Amino acid sequence: MFTSEPSSADVLIDGQSSGKTPLTLKLIQKHDYTVTFRAPGHEDRTYRMNNHVGAAWIILDILGGVIPVVIDAATGSWYSLEDSSVHGVLTASTMPASPDTAVVTPPHTK
Repeated sequence: MFTSEPSSADVLIDGQSSGKTPLTLKLIQKHDYTVTFRAPGHEDRTYRMNNHVGAAWIILDILGGVIPVVIDAATGSWYSLEDSSVHGVLTASTMPASPDTAVVTPPHTK
């Protein structure tokens, strides 16, 4: 689950657009991901979603024998993502106004 403040921020997973918040995606657990939230007028916010191997799975597989070890290693069942949801809080951009929004005064005439 991906949520953000402000809502309707673009969500990029490993640089690829995946939709707008709030967003629910099913990710492959044995991969790490870089998640970027992007909204107009706000600075991008990037998070890292890392996976880890659950020790309980390994112990159960070792006690169960060779077949469960092979199956879980091949399917990636040992892995899980550290975070099941990510909430991005974007701060307002501090960049100066672009040149096309500047106030222009007409030149003085004699």
